Amino acid sequence: MTSQADWTAAIARASGAGDHLRAIDLATRALREYPDDLSLEYRRLLAFARAGAAHRATAELDALTRAGALDKIAESRLRVDFASLRGRLLKDRAMRATEPTARGRLAAAAADAYERVFAASDSYFPAINAATLWHIAGDRDRAVAMARRAVARAANETDAYWRLATEGEAHILLGDDIAAIGALRDAAAAAAGRLDAVASTRRQLSWLAGVCGIGQTALAAMPTPLVLHWLADPGDTSAAPPVLPPAVAGAAAGLVAFGSIFSGADIFIAEALLAIGADLHLVLPCAADICRAFLADMALGDRFDTLVAAATTVSIVTPEGDPGEPTVLNLALRQARGQALLRGAALLTPVQVLVCGEGEADLRAPVPDGSDLGRLTAAWPDIGRNDPVWSRRTVRAIVFGDVKGFSTIAEIQHAAFLDVVVGGFAVALESLQAHVEYAETAGDGLYIVLSDVVAAVQTCFALHQSIDPARLAAAGLPPDLLLRLSAHVGPVFRGLDRVIGRQKFFGKEVIRTARIEPVTPPGETYVTEQFAAALYCETGAAYACEYVGNQPMAKGFGECRMYSLRGEEG
Repeated sequence: MTSQADWTAAIARASGAGDHLRAIDLATRALREYPDDLSLEYRRLLAFARAGAAHRATAELDALTRAGALDKIAESRLRVDFASLRGRLLKDRAMRATEPTARGRLAAAAADAYERVFAASDSYFPAINAATLWHIAGDRDRAVAMARRAVARAANETDAYWRLATEGEAHILLGDDIAAIGALRDAAAAAAGRLDAVASTRRQLSWLAGVCGIGQTALAAMPTPLVLHWLADPGDTSAAPPVLPPAVAGAAAGLVAFGSIFSGADIFIAEALLAIGADLHLVLPCAADICRAFLADMALGDRFDTLVAAATTVSIVTPEGDPGEPTVLNLALRQARGQALLRGAALLTPVQVLVCGEGEADLRAPVPDGSDLGRLTAAWPDIGRNDPVWSRRTVRAIVFGDVKGFSTIAEIQHAAFLDVVVGGFAVALESLQAHVEYAETAGDGLYIVLSDVVAAVQTCFALHQSIDPARLAAAGLPPDLLLRLSAHVGPVFRGLDRVIGRQKFFGKEVIRTARIEPVTPPGETYVTEQFAAALYCETGAAYACEYVGNQPMAKGFGECRMYSLRGEEG
């Protein structure tokens, strides 16, 4: 059994790197060993909030409150942390609000929550948050008063980063930009690699600057980490590590790198990044042993093993296949790009693409829709085995669904269900027919294959909206029927089903999607990390995928990282 202290340290390291999803996974595992440890629970909920999963964090905080668990906390700092978390979640809602009146109302509610925590604890942390939120809400006098209290209380803080960051934020509110610049520059120097702490401060100050027009100069004093997605030139034949650009080699504020390993060129890049202290994240096209065997043919197996062991995370596109298969090559590139963009969003820093070839490397901005990755895959030399089986696969988005409550309806209601519910599904799909490549129903079950992830998202929204309580009740059906959906993207086979006389899609990734749907809460859509990353690669933050954790799939199919598809942002 791992000690509580070791779990706490591991969670802190993941959070410090801005890897909030890993922090959630670690805290979840720790709570299986120490289910009553509320300090671990707090770290898990805070990681959910920092990962943007505000709905999940709020729901679980509400459940703890209703159960009376928070009333039993003896340690004063932990009581302040939990109480401040409520204000944090209200603040997140205010940050997402685009309409000024709604933003001001939510900011005032969050400020009031923080100020009540300050009144009970005399702690600087809720004081500085209340100060900034009152300023955004339009109450400048109250903001100034709370800023002064925050500075006074922060003087006793032993953590140099938070003391200096609090002073810098307070000086902005008090109108002293010179003092703010000095404090924030010193705070960045004292951060000691805690990327999440700097990102948290920068996010709040960026919001303040954007809404109120103050603090932009001071904000610039805080450097940002460098988040990369590396790409190897498919024609690279060099046998030497690339010369990294100065911005990469000298990334003093932290370096986080995402990429795939398909060739010797990729290994050279990954080794060069690791040598300068990068936090390395690998996306492999297939299971590691298959990739290793492929690279071992090029005498690269041992170096591959070393990189896999040194990487912070290793994820795969699909367990089986040919690492040189264009389908999985493209998916691996998109998954790595999407993961980099998600990390950049978490750390409030733009992502750069490191393109390497023939010993040289340069930085570029990512193409917004990821179309550069398709061109790169098309230009890749024939490094695969060109297996006649694996080469038949194609990439498709997959959706499965069923209706919670269907098994309880009476026999006489089945005709109405077919007409209203299944008929509603047909209406929902009409406008998306150009993207629907296969669809079937069985009772209340749905199986749909679509051309791309954006079409899959629009399909999921339309299907949920088709379940209208008023229409259900008017047809004599229970109005509380709820649809649950799962969505995934991956390589699939296509072939003729001679029983139904139609071309059908099949394979392990279809089964994976089907095994996620039964564990999805009614009324929600769960998507895989592959889906969330591909969606972010193509659309940026246009849609919200909230992380819900590493969840078990039905019928013992293993576990996978899942996200709740929440809808369009803004």
